[in-house]
Amino acid sequence: MKFSKTDLICEDIMWFGIDENGYIFECTSAGVGNIPAFVCKSREETDMLEEYFLNTAAKTTVGKILIKDEENDLCNDCKTLSSKGIFCYDAVIEDNHHDYIKIAEPEEPITINDLPDKIKSIMESHKVDVDVMAESNIQVPHDFSDDEEQNSGYRFRQVICPFCKHQYMTRIYNEYDIIIKHSGEMLYGWKDRCTKCDSWIYVIDNQLEGVDPSSFPEDEITEHFILR
Repeated sequence: MKFSKTDLICEDIMWFGIDENGYIFECTSAGVGNIPAFVCKSREETDMLEEYFLNTAAKTTVGKILIKDEENDLCNDCKTLSSKGIFCYDAVIEDNHHDYIKIAEPEEPITINDLPDKIKSIMESHKVDVDVMAESNIQVPHDFSDDEEQNSGYRFRQVICPFCKHQYMTRIYNEYDIIIKHSGEMLYGWKDRCTKCDSWIYVIDNQLEGVDPSSFPEDEITEHFILR
């Protein structure tokens, strides 16, 4: 089954590639990173690679974390993968470019030739024109056209969950469905559900961080569709 365009926005996809020298790298999309066509063509292959590299492949080296080491899924996965010879990248948006930044690396990297035949046969089509030994930031082609987004009747924007601080992309429409009159100010936005902790939040227009609905008295909130 293929990933849909909505899946790419709403899911935190872990995918794997090989660089120009045959080294293995991993990217975590966080709903904002570009996803190549070779990933989007098969959810089953993507899941198989994640299962193999995280749970089946043996640790072969010492991994080095390049960001603050915290007790969360991102750091834990990167420590595991880098100890198996894999370079790890996380998605960022800088100057409107959807890049991936290196967050972990192995002392002794593995190459595609170290993989079992079944995994190697999948990874052979996952080559990207980057050099993960040398590049801290990489860019990859995206299997989602901006023109398709503009013609679809809706748009996407970033939001930060006020509960778990997860940053993700959410769909927004040409109508608001929440109006909040608070402290003499009118706030307009949408109801949304965090893709990580599943909490309901309010996405307020022109504000990056979402809002806890319980932070407003009920009499300040009107649920009403109004054109933007």
